[in-house]
Amino acid sequence: MEKIKKTGLLVLIFSIQAVFLHSKSINVPRDFVTIKSAVAASRDGDRIEVEDGYYFEKNIIIDKAIHVKAKNLFGAVIYGTRAPGECLFIVRAEAEISGFVLENSRRGIQQRYSPDVPWRAHDLALLNMSESAIDVNDQNTNIGTAFLENIIIDNCAWGIATNDARGISVQNALITNCSCALTGSNHLFFKVEKAVIWNCLNIFAQESVKPSPPASNRIDLGRDTVIIGPLPSGHKAADLHSLIMRLFKVPNNAAERDTGFGARREALIDAIIGEIYFKKNDLIPSEKYYLEALRRSGSSGFGEMLIKASYFLALISEKNGQYSDALNFYRQAVSEIDKIVGDIPFKLLQAGFFEDKVRIYGSLINRLYDMHLAESSKGYAGEAFFYSEKSRSIGFLSNLNEAKSSSGILGDARARAEEKRLSKEIARLQLMLSSREMPLKGRKNILELLEDAEDEYRAFLIQLDKKSSFFPALRSPAPYGYEQLRDMVLTPETALIEYFVGRRVTFAFWLTPGSLDMVPLPSPDLLKDAVSNYLQFLTLESPKEFIGGAGARKLFELLLGPFAEKLGPDIKKIIIIPDDFLNYLPFEALGSPREIPLRERGHEESRENRFLIEDFEISYAPSASCLAHFLKPHEQGRRNMDLLAVANPEISPGHKLAYVKKEIRAISRFFDKGRKKLLIGEDAREDNLKSMDLTGFKIIHFAAHGYFDEKYWLRSGLFLGRKSDGDQDGLLQPMDFIHLRQNTDLVVLSACQSGLGRLERGEGLLGLSLSFFFSGAKSILASLWAVNDRSAARFMEYFYEPLSQGRTKGEALRLAKLKMLDSRYSHPIFWAGFVMLGDHASPIRFSSAAR
Repeated sequence: MEKIKKTGLLVLIFSIQAVFLHSKSINVPRDFVTIKSAVAASRDGDRIEVEDGYYFEKNIIIDKAIHVKAKNLFGAVIYGTRAPGECLFIVRAEAEISGFVLENSRRGIQQRYSPDVPWRAHDLALLNMSESAIDVNDQNTNIGTAFLENIIIDNCAWGIATNDARGISVQNALITNCSCALTGSNHLFFKVEKAVIWNCLNIFAQESVKPSPPASNRIDLGRDTVIIGPLPSGHKAADLHSLIMRLFKVPNNAAERDTGFGARREALIDAIIGEIYFKKNDLIPSEKYYLEALRRSGSSGFGEMLIKASYFLALISEKNGQYSDALNFYRQAVSEIDKIVGDIPFKLLQAGFFEDKVRIYGSLINRLYDMHLAESSKGYAGEAFFYSEKSRSIGFLSNLNEAKSSSGILGDARARAEEKRLSKEIARLQLMLSSREMPLKGRKNILELLEDAEDEYRAFLIQLDKKSSFFPALRSPAPYGYEQLRDMVLTPETALIEYFVGRRVTFAFWLTPGSLDMVPLPSPDLLKDAVSNYLQFLTLESPKEFIGGAGARKLFELLLGPFAEKLGPDIKKIIIIPDDFLNYLPFEALGSPREIPLRERGHEESRENRFLIEDFEISYAPSASCLAHFLKPHEQGRRNMDLLAVANPEISPGHKLAYVKKEIRAISRFFDKGRKKLLIGEDAREDNLKSMDLTGFKIIHFAAHGYFDEKYWLRSGLFLGRKSDGDQDGLLQPMDFIHLRQNTDLVVLSACQSGLGRLERGEGLLGLSLSFFFSGAKSILASLWAVNDRSAARFMEYFYEPLSQGRTKGEALRLAKLKMLDSRYSHPIFWAGFVMLGDHASPIRFSSAAR
């Protein structure tokens, strides 16, 4: 067995030496903006060197004998999203990978569907993998060999794993905080030497079924391998630290250790040790190692560890009753997040980065709340609100500005041609997927090609973003504080309520021109269950009468109850800034705190339920700072047209929305004949829409079927028509809005689930509706659930009538909902799902229609 291992290692070394004799160097992002595109362009023997920064990639398939390395140790961080099937590197050649931090994915590195080749990985950190950090995994034969050296694995489900592999050799490794450190089955060898396995729930997971010799399930722990349980009894902290340092050949000289990029590795090790001691509530060594991590991270520019060390030092300070120190450490962590975000290219595509950062904002806001209770005059509530805004605006507002920046770059003829080529390829593959005759195996292959095409499109957009760096004011827009928003958003009759949903805490902020307050709410889990239960009552199929009155009143008490006394007669409008699962809740369908009067519907009758919309105008925004952006006066330009209406009744062959055409004809009567453009039926094609200059329209109205892809939100869209021999797929998707410029006061999406999107922390709700903001819309009327096209047609007629009479968008929406309440469509399923995002306070000035 030892002979097999040594022979494999020698073959790997000589093979790599041979191919690298004639290698060339490729730099990311100078030569290629993504690692994946650099790998695709490489040849055997090439070396891909990745500059410091954050890279958001997945399924980087290495099928050539190349070396992919971070230029500086732990300087390049590759971030995943933990999406199903996601792996950061997939190895299928005699390759070498080194120097990276791999974080937040399903899997880090996997050899799978590969020839029987050896490969090498060294000087890596793999953190927070929901499945395996590194595994060699064949279908049914002993294929694939990994030689691993100087590896740090922390907080993963499985550390290192085999399944039908030739083998794995591990030297100099630290594996901590994993559910299982090592798992293997049916391999020829699995050897671990010079390793520390610490605080893992299980050390081994071996198959009980024995394979046929010479294969086995055996995992050999060789010399200098130390296993330490959760409580390191018998080991002093300093001894453990020295032991781990010897694994990675860290010099004893302190000056050498604190300079150069090796300090990043030591900072990570310090942070890991600090966290283990923190979990056992041994705060003295924990604080010591986190302070060392903070110092070394600062000297080496290791932002990720600066954030982590600052955060845990804040927690330690809180436990020690040092609240001012805790506040400063929290602020330091958020400040470092700001710096990193400013360097992330095209944040619209970088989902998942904030997922493990939201706890920092939650802890900071919670600390500020406690200090606000102790000293309410110190402005801590205002600071807490500012950080709540920062937690959501830091993604969305940057995306908004970057989309505007990129639109100018697309004025370049070469950029337009490249964008058209990429869009055409994506559309071609999506058309192939839409064929019902596509076999399952062929569908899988097309999905892989589509993912590659989408990755190429992302690389193109990142390149645009790099070219738009001459917009320095747009790179890291700051959110607004209460004083600024008071003048920009709030009026005497308006209240703004912003929610922050953390992992364990929930807060609500109340803003009016004269006050700012914050209150804690029940736990996120309790609120989420209550919202989910109530949504089931709101969306019951074939409703006859509304039976969710108790849920409506309960949710009001949970979410708005602390402000009930402040909702006096002077308050006419409520702006909701939702967070997390609250994005799916239409607040207008909550119970109203005001008494239920007798209502007239041809005769007097009382009603058990009174909804919030009956007493208040309700609108929404991704953040208060974004709303201020939408409410600012913008250069309108010359807009000669009031309405563009696009109506496509067809969902699929033989399946149509029966009332779509009636809807468009009903609303078009409110517009002058010469100032409206109707694309109905066969004219409602994607190519027709894209060929038009949309900047001349004040309103764009879509009446079509909407599709929402929960897994890949960028593939969601509106179904429009297409030419049978055309190169468009007929699906208007978020990526189309990067170059589909408009200057509209309002976009109306009378479509199923147009308001939905994938929830990403720090980004808000990413979906089809918000994509219109990126292309220039000031407000959007969208739906949260599947809409009955017959009732939608009636609703839209009720909406446009007051809008044409000069009412603001928010007023027109409320009047439409009140009319629905007084009609046969009184159940909330027919009206509550339509929500207004963005500018609600402005009327739309257009010509009166001839009646």
